[in-house]
Amino acid sequence: MMKYRINIKIDEKKNLANSSAELLAFIVENDKNGDKVNEISNKLNILLTPTQKKILIDEGKLTVLKPVNKPEIINLIYVKRDRKFRNDFFRNNLAKYIAERNSIYNELFIALPNYQDFTNFFESESYFYQTFIEGIYYGNYEFDKYKSEAREKKPLNLILGADESSLSNKVLAKIIESTTHLMDALDFARDLQNEPANVITPETFCLAVKSKCSHANIKVTVWDENDLKRKKLNGILAVGGGSINSPRLLKMQYSPKSVNSKHIVIVGKGITFDTGGISIKPAADMWEMKGDMAGASIAASILVAAERINLPIKLTALIPLAENMPSGSAFRPGDIITTASGKTVEIDNTDAEGRIILVDALHLATIEKPDLIIDIATLTGAITVALGLYAAGIFSTNEDYAKKLYTSGIKTYEYVWQMPLWDEYDKLIKSEVADLTNLSGRLGGAIKAAKFLQHFVDENIPWIHVDIAGPSSPHDLTNYTKKYMTGYGHRLLVDFLSQIS
Repeated sequence: MMKYRINIKIDEKKNLANSSAELLAFIVENDKNGDKVNEISNKLNILLTPTQKKILIDEGKLTVLKPVNKPEIINLIYVKRDRKFRNDFFRNNLAKYIAERNSIYNELFIALPNYQDFTNFFESESYFYQTFIEGIYYGNYEFDKYKSEAREKKPLNLILGADESSLSNKVLAKIIESTTHLMDALDFARDLQNEPANVITPETFCLAVKSKCSHANIKVTVWDENDLKRKKLNGILAVGGGSINSPRLLKMQYSPKSVNSKHIVIVGKGITFDTGGISIKPAADMWEMKGDMAGASIAASILVAAERINLPIKLTALIPLAENMPSGSAFRPGDIITTASGKTVEIDNTDAEGRIILVDALHLATIEKPDLIIDIATLTGAITVALGLYAAGIFSTNEDYAKKLYTSGIKTYEYVWQMPLWDEYDKLIKSEVADLTNLSGRLGGAIKAAKFLQHFVDENIPWIHVDIAGPSSPHDLTNYTKKYMTGYGHRLLVDFLSQIS
């Protein structure tokens, strides 16, 4: 499949009907007598036969038609606004269309539908059009750098016809620009997640982030193994102790021009490969554990996007990075670790390593005294048992923030569901020989992991834990999540931060 170097602009002359290039249009259901089909046929100056019109309405999906009076390719998608309609419709369909497109034309006109037909499904006209841009970039994503026959991307000029929009061309151009920045940062996160573990190690992860931020207003600091020892970040050191690729902690800081902005700290789990350590995982599908640093990549990509779109909120990312490998120097079941906070942890299972590196970073986050701490991690298989692959589990000490994050999940189609943090679960993570144990049986695994983390967050600081173990992996919810690591959580959290800034 050929991918593209994309250039998107607005059709300022509003001349779609006179275009000689490939064209994509959406026909919004009005009634069954074809009035809407006739309306758009007239608008685009195309003649369709009665049979073509009937096929279009009956199929309700992408239909490629050859108009009677034009030589061009006309792609029409019929939109039904029924109870099954989701605000992901245009993102999802454009992603599929761009991904599967194989055309001789290097120019594509897209006739955008009227927002007034969809006011019940989108919070604003701006976001309505944003979903189209997101779909284009989702469809254009491909991770093929290691294919020996991979071809260079050819240019594709996309011209958007928005003559029915109430927004000015200047505003629409701004939407294109900001969404392009958002999706470029997402592609960066997905590239990190899809890279093999022999390429992305704790050290090379840091180098990739530093390179991405080299011309940005983002301060990047890397703590190596000696720094970790001086700071007594023994959880990170323990988990990374079995690997020849020594652990790191990456700190990113973004400060907007507004001095009175909130300060949010984002902690992202960065296990660059997880064998399970001494408590080794089964061989089947272990290769997927190259993506166990999905939370780390999303923490980094959020700051990249925030800086580029000038998000008015102060952000700090704390990203602990380690490779969990079995060796003579690896940590063992039964070991007791004194974490950076001073609390001690008995290791029951070395495959519950994510929470061990997170607690050191959460302690550092607490020291920052921010307005909110968010941690994002592929933390437990238990959350996928509870929620499947389509949603993340969230645990929060602040109901207002939890509700806002849920709303962002509905808006971005990156679903979340709140799980309990009941104190009764604390007794399940107590150790007889240390303050806490890192694992204790199979039941309620996601809740126990969240309760474990909660012990390392100041109770006076609002905190949200986002367990993305399910939706970060490929799944069939949408056309754009079926292949490659998904980058789940990036759009969700950027939107959430925009709402609370």
